[in-house]
Amino acid sequence: MPATIQFNPTEIISRLENSDSSGCLEINEGLVSWKIYLQQGQLKYVDCSAQLLDQLKYYLHYLGFKQAVTALKELPASYLKIQSSIQAKSPAQNVYRPIIFWLLAKQHLNSSQGLKLVEQITKDAFQTCLWLRDATHSWQGEESPPLWIRKQLGTFPSLKVSQYLSLEKTRLQQWQNCSDLLLSNHQRPYLSSGWENKEMPANGSLNQHNIKELAKVIRGRTSIRQLSILLQKDELQVAQILSPYIDRQIIF
Repeated sequence: MPATIQFNPTEIISRLENSDSSGCLEINEGLVSWKIYLQQGQLKYVDCSAQLLDQLKYYLHYLGFKQAVTALKELPASYLKIQSSIQAKSPAQNVYRPIIFWLLAKQHLNSSQGLKLVEQITKDAFQTCLWLRDATHSWQGEESPPLWIRKQLGTFPSLKVSQYLSLEKTRLQQWQNCSDLLLSNHQRPYLSSGWENKEMPANGSLNQHNIKELAKVIRGRTSIRQLSILLQKDELQVAQILSPYIDRQIIF
């Protein structure tokens, strides 16, 4: 039976690590669900239901796998149908899995790069569930990590949970120090009308020229995550740069 008590993901996952548990922690937050696979307390894979082709492109950009990014333009039409199936809440593994298979089969990714990609997917999905405060969870002690990862890549990522939780705790605190209006890296910033007449924040790092250049990109269509790719900066850095201007209502 799913637990209904107050949800504390860090405490739950730390307990599973300390007991060297193997299995799958299933988390459900209404519209989004996660499956966190552990083997002897180590993080092997996280499967999140909120996945899109654009999200996969972000990971490839972030990791610098330019050949794979370019190759996605040649992705067969049958694979693009996955995009619409996501809206119908199809299982998350049916989104990334066939595209990763295709990239590997066409040699746009080698197995080492594929493993790094799966590790990045895992880290990102793991990070998002650490923010949850209202969710249900259940533990499936007999469930193993998806077999396709071992078949395609020869092994699984192996992340020490305590070290990663420590890093994410610091990162979460840094996100919380950003503007209170900044709630997600998927938000799409845009400039307010008449922003040129507003006083620039004293703690800001951008001048009017910088903002004019930024205005060519942020028009409510580019997310902070996408902006981080364009600026070649970590998305937290982008959030920190934008925050003073969001607080001053120069950027919405």
